[in-house]
Amino acid sequence: MAWAQARLAAEEFIHWGFAALALKLKRTITEWLQANVREDDDWKITQHSSCACMDCHQLNIFLASKTQRQLTWPLAKQRRQHMHNKIDGLRLPVTHITQRDGSPQKLVLTKMPELFTRYAKQVAQFSQSLLQLNAVLP
Repeated sequence: MAWAQARLAAEEFIHWGFAALALKLKRTITEWLQANVREDDDWKITQHSSCACMDCHQLNIFLASKTQRQLTWPLAKQRRQHMHNKIDGLRLPVTHITQRDGSPQKLVLTKMPELFTRYAKQVAQFSQSLLQLNAVLP
């Protein structure tokens, strides 16, 4: 039998000392599910930029807002490019388009409905993990 296909029976799981780890994981997943209930109109994005610049600070404020779905932001080219790179690098569910009128040109950020799809997928994965943990825990 291939190693990847091998499974521990519940008794072996406990015998080999994985029960404490599984209990911790179960607690962590349960706490996350309880703390991260998303309402249908909650547009908050919990990911954020770790950059300390003022533009990333403003980006993080926008991402953390439950109600703000769009931000039109006048930024010079270099600062817009920094925001494009941050949003793409973090794979945020946010479109970022440059409005090429006026000076400085404007960066238009829009939160996408995909954030709800991502959330539902994460909840489903965590719920499935809890079922699997419950199957092997005493």
